Amino acid sequence: MGTFESGGVLAVLLLAVFAALTAAAAIHPGPFAAEQWWADLVSAHRTGVLTSVARVFNALGRFPWSPLIVGLATVVVWRARIAAGVATLLAGEAVSWTISTVTKVAVGRPRPPGGLIAPISSSYPSGHTAFATVTAVLLVGLLCARERRWPWAVLAAVFALGMAWSRTYLMVHWLGDVAGGLTLGAAAGLGALSVRGWWLQRTSYTTDEEREDPACS
Repeated sequence: MGTFESGGVLAVLLLAVFAALTAAAAIHPGPFAAEQWWADLVSAHRTGVLTSVARVFNALGRFPWSPLIVGLATVVVWRARIAAGVATLLAGEAVSWTISTVTKVAVGRPRPPGGLIAPISSSYPSGHTAFATVTAVLLVGLLCARERRWPWAVLAAVFALGMAWSRTYLMVHWLGDVAGGLTLGAAAGLGALSVRGWWLQRTSYTTDEEREDPACS
């Protein structure tokens, strides 16, 4: 099985997990026991430094910083002259944002009480987490050859999980909301990369594994 085919299978599996989480949030809008336990845990261990870090993550996932991040990522991918890279990046971001927005309206899950910031829209899924995850997945997948990908993948995972943590720390999302954001963002990113891999194979372009990539050297 090729790289893009295995990525496509993983994207489908992640979408299935997202669908299951969505059904759970729709059927049971209130917090599950594990979600309440996690909310109590992070609330009991707040510090000034952690609150500042969480607020930085919050700013990165909203206007004007999130469009700026996407814009900078687009420039980096374009300057790297990656075949279909810009289209892949923008398509993945658009799919993740659209599904997240539609799901929020459809599910309408209430936010946790006592949030440290004033959020908008409903709670499920976490749009911030989906944005961080899809952006991280796409940048690593586009800019890094497979054999040099793991350290950047670890950094990307830290960023995505840090965003997920910050949303629960600030009490604007339940644990299931950020799990939904993680699975949605990863599925959108991997799906976009898989479509790109299929297109490159069909059009006989050089794949990531066959070319030198200075961005991740």
